[in-house]
Amino acid sequence: GDKLNVDKAAKVREKIFNNGRERIDAREGEKYKRMRDSLYKHPAIKELIDIEGKIEQTLIWKDSVTGLNCKSRLDKLIPVSSRGFSYIADLKTTKDSSEEGFPKDFRNYGYGIQAAFYIDGYSTLSENKNLEFWFITIDKEYPFDCEAYVMSEKTLEKYRQQYREIISKWIEYKNNPDIIYEPRVL
Repeated sequence: GDKLNVDKAAKVREKIFNNGRERIDAREGEKYKRMRDSLYKHPAIKELIDIEGKIEQTLIWKDSVTGLNCKSRLDKLIPVSSRGFSYIADLKTTKDSSEEGFPKDFRNYGYGIQAAFYIDGYSTLSENKNLEFWFITIDKEYPFDCEAYVMSEKTLEKYRQQYREIISKWIEYKNNPDIIYEPRVL
């Protein structure tokens, strides 16, 4: 069995976005090669993979609302494209990348909160306000179906409110550690 609980998405990102360079054994290498081949069959995903950008890009900024120092790590940042847009691409491995399956992971794992936070961070640092956040999803198992999802402004705004609420609760607690939050009842 696996000696360590390995972040498979990180390995795939490394393989896909890092010109095939990876720290994986040959047995796993074949699986990731097939995943990459599957991703390359999707025109929008192929374009996001091939376009020049910064891999595992760390952003550090001061939040304009709270003044807090913030940090994120983007799978891929494309600062400028031929369309004049900037893109943040985030690769997710999933059980089901279809339109029926991925939205469940999207909600369960807080991907919308992540996207809104990353978008706001990059917007704080960049002059280019033409910015899109794309999730690239790929199934963990053969035949490695994949899909690309772009975040709408409406969806980003919904999750922006959620991360703002999380930050304000954290600030409230930090400023008054005596506050006891009651657990939610299941």
